[in-house]
Amino acid sequence: MKKAASFIQVLLCIVLNFGQSTDALSQSPFNGNTLLIRFDPSATATDIANLKAQYGAVELAVSPVSTVRKWYIPTFPTPNNLPSINEVIKNAETKSEVNGAGANYETEAFDIETENSTPIQWNGTGVCGFQLTCPTDQTAVKIAILDTGIQTCSTNSNFINPGYPGYDFVNNDANPDDDHGHGTHLSSIIGKIATLAGTPPLQLISYKTHAANGKGEIFNIILAIDQAVLDEVKIINMSFSYRAAPSSGKPAPLEAAIDVAGSYGVLAVSATGNNGHDNDSVTLPNYPASFPCASQIAVASVDCSPALSTFSNWGYTRADIGAPGENIGAEALNCSIAVKSGTSQAAAMVSAVAGLLGTNLNIVHWSPLKCAILSGAQYHASLQNLLSTEGVVHAPSAYTELMVNACGVGYRSPAATTPQHNSGLELSPNPFSQILSLRYPASPSSPTTLEIYDAAGKQVLRETLPPANGTQIWYWRPEARCTEGIYLLRMTSNTDIYTAKVILQRY
Repeated sequence: MKKAASFIQVLLCIVLNFGQSTDALSQSPFNGNTLLIRFDPSATATDIANLKAQYGAVELAVSPVSTVRKWYIPTFPTPNNLPSINEVIKNAETKSEVNGAGANYETEAFDIETENSTPIQWNGTGVCGFQLTCPTDQTAVKIAILDTGIQTCSTNSNFINPGYPGYDFVNNDANPDDDHGHGTHLSSIIGKIATLAGTPPLQLISYKTHAANGKGEIFNIILAIDQAVLDEVKIINMSFSYRAAPSSGKPAPLEAAIDVAGSYGVLAVSATGNNGHDNDSVTLPNYPASFPCASQIAVASVDCSPALSTFSNWGYTRADIGAPGENIGAEALNCSIAVKSGTSQAAAMVSAVAGLLGTNLNIVHWSPLKCAILSGAQYHASLQNLLSTEGVVHAPSAYTELMVNACGVGYRSPAATTPQHNSGLELSPNPFSQILSLRYPASPSSPTTLEIYDAAGKQVLRETLPPANGTQIWYWRPEARCTEGIYLLRMTSNTDIYTAKVILQRY
């Protein structure tokens, strides 16, 4: 059962919800003249132009990877007598050439200020008795924080990505500095955990998606997710939310962007929200945490007992795991120590654990990371029926799931006794759309075994190639059932094992 709230916690929730009960919370604001729309790859330029003319829309921008379009509709009703953006969205979702449509919601990155509270104590392995560190290795892992920006402070300075701090999507410049404090607080939490683990090769990148008031629009977040793909980021932390009704069957534009990033191996870590409600049952759940994205982990906040924080949203199907999120002391605006509470802080804890785990992988990918974190969750009866794992993040157990048990198969670093490399393989082109050419060193005394695995670790191809002298060429023409995304190629020849990452793009 959910724990009883203290008077102060109840008061905080009342202030947070602007005096409304959780059931009475309204839909998040959105720009009433802006439509976000994503077309099916089969849609032609004529299809797109015709629908734009039907809505009287002006195209403002297109995201570079997920191809979400931002359309401005200056007047209502449109030529088809659609009186509002909501009616336009409903109409767009009926079109076969449209994959999804939605409003440009305003999201909010916020937490609960608890400056007068005593911060819970960090220890050698984590905070408040939670074990958040595990062994690390040499693979560099980029973690992007989509938030209010990041200031360089003592706790995060060793981990800011050298030479590339990120990008400011609010002001459209290359200086994603924090003028609010929220993003810096999260980066400091990640930096603190990484320091406890012995300064592993983590690189923090700031994508400023939220302004000084803590608010940001969906389209800028989509642009940031796409940029994370282009920058080869492996983990994105999204400690913000908005409230909306579920989509009518087709994915919302932000959901599609998360899914596309997932096809490139990116893990999304999202905060469930601070409204104190069940995201499974309310009519307006919090997103993006409530999206059914396979590549996402939705994080709730727990206290030190651990029990669900009074302010934290939960949901057996829409919240995955708990992490400490109450009275977290870390550097924030102007690098001063701030004590804050929220699912935002809890999400940063999980992002840090994912980063540490990722340093142990040959190929950093959401599938083994999510598998390890959720499989390694430490069960607590207080979280029963509230979270899908009914547990709290536990880095040592997640490490075991990744490096010893099944989660990391095909992705983890090889044993030191096994010669494994990819220097003898030549892949062209990579990424590819139809045919992949592979040049490989064959053995004249034994056959070569070729295996290809998809992002979830499922084998999609196994082929035995005959013995041969010298370099040989093999071609892969993926079947239609192979969707675009990352694949792991593994080749065994004599005692040598070769691995390579290949990217299939169906466009």
